[in-house]
Amino acid sequence: MSGFYILCEVPILSKIFKYGVSEGLAKLIPFATIFVFAHQFSSELVGTLTLLIVTVEILSIIVINNTAAVTRIDFFKFETDVLKKQLNTQLSNSLTSSLLLLIIIVPILIYEEVSAYYYILLFVPCLRTYTTTSLALLQCRKETNQYLKAQVIFSITYLIVFAMLYKQGILSWIVALCVGLTLQAIYLKATNTFVSFSKIVIVPKKDSLNVALKGIAFMPQAIGWWLRSGAERYLIAFYLGVATLGQYALSVQISAIAVLFVTAINLAIVPEVNRHLSSGSSKELLKINKIYRFTFILLFIAVLLLWFSGYSYLSAYYAEYAISKEILWIACLSTLFQSCSMVLMNELYFRGKAILVAKYVLICFIIQAGLQFLVLNVFAELYIVLLVNVIFSVVLLLLVVSKIVLFRKIHKVI
Repeated sequence: MSGFYILCEVPILSKIFKYGVSEGLAKLIPFATIFVFAHQFSSELVGTLTLLIVTVEILSIIVINNTAAVTRIDFFKFETDVLKKQLNTQLSNSLTSSLLLLIIIVPILIYEEVSAYYYILLFVPCLRTYTTTSLALLQCRKETNQYLKAQVIFSITYLIVFAMLYKQGILSWIVALCVGLTLQAIYLKATNTFVSFSKIVIVPKKDSLNVALKGIAFMPQAIGWWLRSGAERYLIAFYLGVATLGQYALSVQISAIAVLFVTAINLAIVPEVNRHLSSGSSKELLKINKIYRFTFILLFIAVLLLWFSGYSYLSAYYAEYAISKEILWIACLSTLFQSCSMVLMNELYFRGKAILVAKYVLICFIIQAGLQFLVLNVFAELYIVLLVNVIFSVVLLLLVVSKIVLFRKIHKVI
């Protein structure tokens, strides 16, 4: 039986299409924003926007504490009442974390005399906590159409607001992001029967620590993924300048389209892969192998087309971004290896190896960030920084593959 037949049988391809549309709309946001900024403003402003995005990302990682990832696992393990209680505790923890960050960050912003509209961004992590958790629930319940509607609401709202305000620069991104997330959260509240706002409190609950530790188990991985791109952006801005970061951001944004494709694939195949793994039989595991092989073929074709079309697009419409065009192939290559790792990691998560995966990701990208720091101190060369990124993406993939092969050998299934 071919991998394609298996995908059609479940039917995963239909889900991939729907999730692909929903994720495509969501990921269109940073893509459209960066390209509009690149066309309308200087590369320096593009670089500044990039730094703001990665800063909001790290704050969101801290506040959300991987609630969505924990939910995707525990949804299949707990009874409904237990899951509801845990979700309310998780959101209470996130609210507490958000308030603590406000206490720390607001005085810094006041001291630095930052423009008032930047304060709006401090509410983004809290909104994202609720929306990502609710979307994870829809995924686990296989409510693909509701998932798609929620993403459409966010995307269309963002694009309309951004189109109205884009000449205002950074402010247009901030307002569009917050309005889009707010309307999405309102819609998701109507579909989410698992969370009760009346039970979300600031005062820590009895089981708050135990619930928080579940998310913290994924934190090394979340920080590791952020280091892969976030730390790299800060280093490039510091050593090579914000203008160079703007050139870098344009090429990376194109390559990131492949990540949305693998995200759509993961959203579709994770429930099916987990179902096959639950049986534990050799036959079911072999089916998973075939799904993997077909998925990798799709990823390779997608990245190849992405590089070709992206290069042509930059050549035709963004001649002043010559560096972006020249480094695009490196960015796409790194994204391909990252995407393959993301697909394979799902099996390790199900096997209870989340902490091991987190260690792999964190260690790899801490070393990567350290090496990039040294490279920039010695050579101050963007190409070498990106090649280091590719090398460690390959290293991570090899580590994940080796662990899966070892596990299969122990159970005599390859």
